[in-house]
Amino acid sequence: MPAAHFLRAFTVPLGFGAISALNWSVDPYDQYGEHGRPPLTLTARGDKSLGVSQASPATDGLVMGSSRVLLLSRAQLEAVTGVGFYNAGVYYGRTEDFLALARRFETTRARAPRVLVIGLDIDAFADQIGPDSELIRTAALRR
Repeated sequence: MPAAHFLRAFTVPLGFGAISALNWSVDPYDQYGEHGRPPLTLTARGDKSLGVSQASPATDGLVMGSSRVLLLSRAQLEAVTGVGFYNAGVYYGRTEDFLALARRFETTRARAPRVLVIGLDIDAFADQIGPDSELIRTAALRR
């Protein structure tokens, strides 16, 4: 076997292995579960699930939507509605996120939110993508 063929046969698999190891260690899209490093993508579904369950008992309103609803402040919403709110907006929020977070509110408080504000984007209805992987991995939001 000529040296050039041997070199190619050795370096190509080694290169693929190195790229695979780097992808696993960096895990930019949080595809491989927890392994010591936070993902590079913005994730908030687990945090929002915990926040919904730990929100003040006076919280009767729930804001859901994509990252655009994160701009809504509690003070603005409380001034308009007279109800305490928790902002459960998540990055790239989709309809299944809204359903899961509303169910989480209901199961942790034994009642539905009195006021529900949903910020809808056309992307929330995209059906080609499927549920967010973080939503699937967050046990409190699966049901």
